[in-house]
Amino acid sequence: MAAVRARGFRAVGVDAAYSAFPSICRFESGDYRLVWRQGSDHVASRDGVVRTSVSTDGGLSWGAASTAVAGPAGRDLRDPCIATSNGTTWLTYFAGTTSDPAMGAFVRISQDQGAFWGDEIRIDPEQPYAAISAPVVALGDGRLLAAYYGRDTGHPSDSCWLATSADGGLSWTRTPVADGPAAGTHFQEPWLVTRGAEVWMLFRHGNRSGIGAAVSTDGGVSWSKPVELFRDATGRPAAAWLESGALAVVVRRISDRQPVVRTREAAGGWLPAKRTLNQPAAGPLGMQYAHPLVVPGGVVCPIGIEHDPTSASLHVGWLADSAGRSPLGDVFPDEQLAVAADLDHLLVADAFTRVDGPLTWPWQVGAGDLAVADGYVVSPFADDTPGLAWQDVGTPDVDLSGDFWWTGQAGYGLLGRVAGPGAYLLLTVETGGTALRLYRVNAGTATQLAAAAVAVPPATWTRLRLELRGNRLQGFLNGAALVAHSLTGSEQADFLGRGGHGIKLNAQGDGVHRCRLCTVRA
Repeated sequence: MAAVRARGFRAVGVDAAYSAFPSICRFESGDYRLVWRQGSDHVASRDGVVRTSVSTDGGLSWGAASTAVAGPAGRDLRDPCIATSNGTTWLTYFAGTTSDPAMGAFVRISQDQGAFWGDEIRIDPEQPYAAISAPVVALGDGRLLAAYYGRDTGHPSDSCWLATSADGGLSWTRTPVADGPAAGTHFQEPWLVTRGAEVWMLFRHGNRSGIGAAVSTDGGVSWSKPVELFRDATGRPAAAWLESGALAVVVRRISDRQPVVRTREAAGGWLPAKRTLNQPAAGPLGMQYAHPLVVPGGVVCPIGIEHDPTSASLHVGWLADSAGRSPLGDVFPDEQLAVAADLDHLLVADAFTRVDGPLTWPWQVGAGDLAVADGYVVSPFADDTPGLAWQDVGTPDVDLSGDFWWTGQAGYGLLGRVAGPGAYLLLTVETGGTALRLYRVNAGTATQLAAAAVAVPPATWTRLRLELRGNRLQGFLNGAALVAHSLTGSEQADFLGRGGHGIKLNAQGDGVHRCRLCTVRA
């Protein structure tokens, strides 16, 4: 059995501020509803609300976001999760304030696919500390299951409970599953995944050290003792059973704060972690939760990524453990091809095979007018206005390459660690093809970092490559390493944490600039 891999993560684009903790459901119509917490920051401002958006094209694009649920000032709504079954939709979340960080696990019910939500219903039995970070699970016998965590009065550590409802979520009873005080540790943020009568409750084992689980083989009536499954992982252990029998668990890796997926083979062994969506290491917390969901044709998975303490964004992609394509056409290689071609580290591979027209998503055109024509990106107006385009791949450390063709005057190149149209690193061919130069651009002002004499004739294809690793920058021309620089001082603060990378075209007069290929590898 192959490890679960991730492909095709796309920015949602309708979120704002600090948007994190996403969850997703799919209705019988094929539409998706995404929910997430949006606030000023992770927790300090205590102003989180539940935002939502709908996709009617399989997750390719998302409609305007709206507020699903909001509380009074100071009542922070956190970790919303959504689930749907047989025409009913459930939204779970917990609430917190500055003085009471976990003031209950709640559910709301909708009969119109989340357009309107009913009254707030409390799942836990008025415990002094309780929270929920997982969706409701509907069983075939009509019962609903929900997993939450918290403490009873006098308990020194967190435990996990299974809550059960026999009336569609209007009332709940609870069963202890992972007893923190008895084990002398914390069990937090449980997630349920079912397969027939088999129910797994996964949770943070030991607060921030590893992921554990307890298992029921009788539909949640009785449970095994909690055990630790693997370490160097934390955050909500969101999981899904794949058709192959593999169990995919998406978590935050502690050592680098990246979102990764762990795969449990049908035979019971755990495979090494695989990357899902790279993100900058600038945020103090890193990845902010995921929700893998099995749908027709694949496993859809939204992930929240933190950029800095007041900025986080949402991306939706796909998981699979076999060769094929996602419903949106993202290619999943088999294990042998992935290893041979190093595809696990490939973030962007664009040959611009698309209908002629403006260069659009997932590219961001930050300056000038760039378009696709006959399979090339071109600068359609030779107006001496540089055309800049990039993709935010979520990591500053990449190996970036592009194939370029030029006539007239040079000035094309690769953009690295882009913060905007006036702030980026640039590897460029200039001075009539006789100079390869490396620049840093800040507030629109270019400062040369390194240069080398070259001979790049016009009307021929040339490959540029820019390798960015921490402080070290190195530029290549047709495979030869020719320029390099090490960031120092303020350069490090300006250019270490940015995840945008792309291309620059700058045709002038009667000249032509083309790019036929751009790749970015982690």
